Amino acid sequence: MGAFVMNEVVRDAVVMLQAAKDPEWKWWLTFVASVLGPLLSTVGSIYVAWKVFSWQGSKDRAAWVRDQEKSEWSSVLASLTLVDMKLPHVFANLDWFTMTDGMLQDLRNVLPSMRNALFIAGTLEKRGVVQDYVSFVSSAAEWIWEIRDLNEMIKSPPTPHSIEDASALNALRIKDMQKREKIYVELRQGFHSQANRIRSIARAVMLPELPSASANQSEQVEAAEDVGQSATGGGE
Repeated sequence: MGAFVMNEVVRDAVVMLQAAKDPEWKWWLTFVASVLGPLLSTVGSIYVAWKVFSWQGSKDRAAWVRDQEKSEWSSVLASLTLVDMKLPHVFANLDWFTMTDGMLQDLRNVLPSMRNALFIAGTLEKRGVVQDYVSFVSSAAEWIWEIRDLNEMIKSPPTPHSIEDASALNALRIKDMQKREKIYVELRQGFHSQANRIRSIARAVMLPELPSASANQSEQVEAAEDVGQSATGGGE
């Protein structure tokens, strides 16, 4: 009986000791969990939010840059269209004597849209677009002045002193008119070669997803560049 009572006392003492220790251990565990749990959750949330924000920010910036590139290309193409509208086809009633008025300045007006570009400057420089167009404008200036000189000779020919002189002067006048038309056609084709080359580059850069600008895209751009360079060199 005494042994039984002693065992009960010892067992109760052990239980009491364990009960006395458990609250402190549990308290520390609860404290650590209450502190680290929200902290880890907050850090994880911040990290996920930062990754999403970075990804979205990069995506938004890329979209913004692309919009700026499209805007600059649109400005270049619009300036080319304005010139194209002022370069008429050769027809019977074409006013040759006023046709070249302002033509050189119209051609030069394309350059600011390219020289002032920021976002497409790399592409323009890599392709040599500005340099080639400047070279074309230099050739075009010579063609325009040559057309004006021919206009003066056609408009104010020397006074004939005989029927033979009149016939010779008329033949010379017809020859000058043919030469003038040939020079103008060369100028107009040269501009269109430059414009088509620039449009091909813009299409290849800004619309790479189009089927027409996929497999043979680089070949089309290179072909346009070759045509533009040959047209530029034609007037030198």
